[in-house]
Amino acid sequence: MLTVDRKVRLGELLVTHGVIDNAQLERVIQHQKKSGEKIGQALISLGFITEKQFLDFFSQHLNISFYDLRFFKIDEKLARELPESYARLYRAIILKKQDNGLLIGMVDPLDVIAIDKLRGILKQPLFFALVKKQDLENVFTLIYRHTKAISGFAEALSAEINKDIAAEITANPVDAPVVDLLNTIFRDAAQMNASDVHIEPSEKTIRIRLRIDGMLHEQIVKEPSIMPAIVSRLKLMSGLNISEKRMPQDGRFEMHSENKKFDVRLSTMPTPFGESVVLRLLPQTQGHVQLNDIGMSGDLLIKMRELFHKPNGIILVTGPTGSGKSTTLYAAINEINRPVIKIITIEDPIEYFLSFATQIQANEKIGLNFATILRGILRHDPDVILLGEMRDNETSSIAMRTALTGRLVLSTLHTNDAISAVYRLIDLGIESYMIASTTQAILAQRLVRLICDHCKEDYILNEHEKTWLTKLNFHIDLMTFKMGRGCTLCSNTGFHGRTGIFELLEFDEAMSESLRKNDQDAFHRQATQALLGKKLLNDAYRLVKNGVTTVSEMIRVINEGYV
Repeated sequence: MLTVDRKVRLGELLVTHGVIDNAQLERVIQHQKKSGEKIGQALISLGFITEKQFLDFFSQHLNISFYDLRFFKIDEKLARELPESYARLYRAIILKKQDNGLLIGMVDPLDVIAIDKLRGILKQPLFFALVKKQDLENVFTLIYRHTKAISGFAEALSAEINKDIAAEITANPVDAPVVDLLNTIFRDAAQMNASDVHIEPSEKTIRIRLRIDGMLHEQIVKEPSIMPAIVSRLKLMSGLNISEKRMPQDGRFEMHSENKKFDVRLSTMPTPFGESVVLRLLPQTQGHVQLNDIGMSGDLLIKMRELFHKPNGIILVTGPTGSGKSTTLYAAINEINRPVIKIITIEDPIEYFLSFATQIQANEKIGLNFATILRGILRHDPDVILLGEMRDNETSSIAMRTALTGRLVLSTLHTNDAISAVYRLIDLGIESYMIASTTQAILAQRLVRLICDHCKEDYILNEHEKTWLTKLNFHIDLMTFKMGRGCTLCSNTGFHGRTGIFELLEFDEAMSESLRKNDQDAFHRQATQALLGKKLLNDAYRLVKNGVTTVSEMIRVINEGYV
């Protein structure tokens, strides 16, 4: 480790070891005078060496260890002992405790002035290592994640509100602080690829939570008095009634953050401590998703493409809320789309706007429900209908009859697996012979988190995982399992991104005949046989074997009640 009590003439060392020549060193010095860059950055800017060559030189010739922050798990609590302002100013991060002191990662561990300042701030023995600038910026994004900014804007907003209360002018929300606060929250959500933002009031705090890869991550804001201003601002953005606080409201607006464009769906709900808010963030590029983007195996992808090009019938996508059903349907109509095909969608709400389809928003308040729209759109000569959900008998019955008239109907159901979808339709009052006559296939799905590629490593199963897999007759001998250690690029979760797992029940003549005879036992036997080795858990295990996800994630998503 470097103690850095001596001044090192780095340029001369680089020349001595043949990394650069004297002429290049002179050019570097002149460049530094104009740009103010440190010597390493100047060398890289001029193209004399690469960043890797510079880092290797530091490690080999100056006895300075290099830490790759992409694979180093940061102790966030320890790192925050160095305030963010100083960390950014001196481009430094606390890596770990060492020898009764601290190991500090720095972009420039030869910066004697910065080192003296850090010693004065932290007041304990310090040791220094080298880190890459971009990796350090990623760490800052992870650790600080606008926490200070959010808290600061919240405090400023609270102070403004208190002044307004004193002046009895609280009718209008305080614009500037609340705009800054919401912009910071949105930036945070966009950077972390969050799908939802939860803003929840309680008696003494406001809790902000982001749903990232299906899991909630929270930050506490202590100023509950700011909640009305936040809600009012969001309602104004969504065109909602800001004076209505007793009833739930839904709205939508557009926002831009981190060079991304989002459709935002807003939902408010009254609670004893004020209105709770959930924001669903829909990246506008998501509406262009393709079938080969959602994680299907090669064989399943071929089969689904074949099914989605059928001229008529019903194809159902099933799964719980948040399992990716809507994304699969959008991928399907992107697959189907051709100038010779008329596509109409019936949605509540419309998630993504499509240029090639006629999209209709249901509105229960005026009686424009799924069933009403379905009756009317047949006169608009559709070839393909995307129906948001089979939610009741009337809608399901009309959809079935529509499929019999030579249209392809794509829709969703909330069931745990493919077979259960048939019984759900029967529970909705659909005759089994009608299901047999119209249904082409049922696709069940879930979303599993992907192991972070940057910190993936071998993993030994624990006893619970071994027992779970053995009970399901999966062979685990001689297999190598993977997990994510946690790094800055995955927010120390070990996961980054999600993909789908699927099971497809394609109706054959035997299944259809059993349903026509209302022989549900025979249908269940035939469907179960057709799904052998092709169930959700088999597809999840395919990803486990390929080192794409973990056994613990498989257990979390494919719960034991399903198995």
